Amino acid sequence: MLSSHVLAIHIDGGARVGLGHATRCIGLAEACKMLGFLVYFLIDPALELDDFLIRHGQTIQPCGGNPSSLLQTAKALGAEALVIDSYRLDGAAVRSLTQQNIPIICFDDQANRPLPVDMVINGSPAAPTFFYEVRPDTRLLLDVAYQVVRPEFLAEVPRDYERPVRSLFISIGGSDLLGIFDSLLAFLSASAPQGLADVALNFVVGPFARTGDRPLPRNLHLHHSPPDMRSLMATADLAISAGGQTLYELARCGTPTIAFCVGADQIPNLTSLEKRGCIVNTGWANHPDWLQHLDQTLQTLVNDAHQRQVLGAAACNLIDGKGAIRIAQEIQALINP
Repeated sequence: MLSSHVLAIHIDGGARVGLGHATRCIGLAEACKMLGFLVYFLIDPALELDDFLIRHGQTIQPCGGNPSSLLQTAKALGAEALVIDSYRLDGAAVRSLTQQNIPIICFDDQANRPLPVDMVINGSPAAPTFFYEVRPDTRLLLDVAYQVVRPEFLAEVPRDYERPVRSLFISIGGSDLLGIFDSLLAFLSASAPQGLADVALNFVVGPFARTGDRPLPRNLHLHHSPPDMRSLMATADLAISAGGQTLYELARCGTPTIAFCVGADQIPNLTSLEKRGCIVNTGWANHPDWLQHLDQTLQTLVNDAHQRQVLGAAACNLIDGKGAIRIAQEIQALINP
């Protein structure tokens, strides 16, 4: 029997944060809706996330980002639990939320603040090595079984790694956190990456990236917040991506991926994925030698079908796409034990 529970979700995002929090919470929201939940996103209008969430079928409730506003809004909606995916709330703010008799669930990728909450979620392969400062009864959902992707990434993608690279997917994230768009575009437009003249270069930028108007190479297509990311990933023979949530969607598509870092919170993710053979990690994208490293790695993978197959197969086997469903079931059990 379907439930009629109400779930509130509060996320961070925008030009200084990107869209990773929003993307994974959309995946969780859709899984909860399958169980009959009513889901509301409690969003600070200043973050300018409304359009992105609405385009992805979510219901928005304007709300300040402080604990009292979150609790007041959640209770007014009849929410039976509150999901937090934001680092703007420090340990003291999280603690104040837990004192109001509503279950609190936190996504957390860093384990760098006290989390005296009911449930902590971290789907990174690095998560089991973290120490979380939690209550004895806190439910810890750690490791890749709890990695969230959106519903469209549940199905596997047939792959032919033997064919030549004809399509390259590039993503810097929901915003350009390190200001690398111009240099990466110049790199792709120049003669440095040999062998890409006949390759379709699908460069994806999020709603907060500033790209301007400029001439592009005939084989480079700039996609602003495309509605169908999965098709671009699934048809790509190779990818270059920032080290956030996009890596897991690429993994579900079995797309061999060259990854790079744009934030300290991505380091454990990138390190653990590289150890599992799922990506090639080229490090910080603002390092002076990064584009040279990227060029060398790109040349190798364009010309080595076997290595592309090894990367793609390891990535595809990393997660099964059902992490959001498992979390939704855990939330349902938490609300209705």
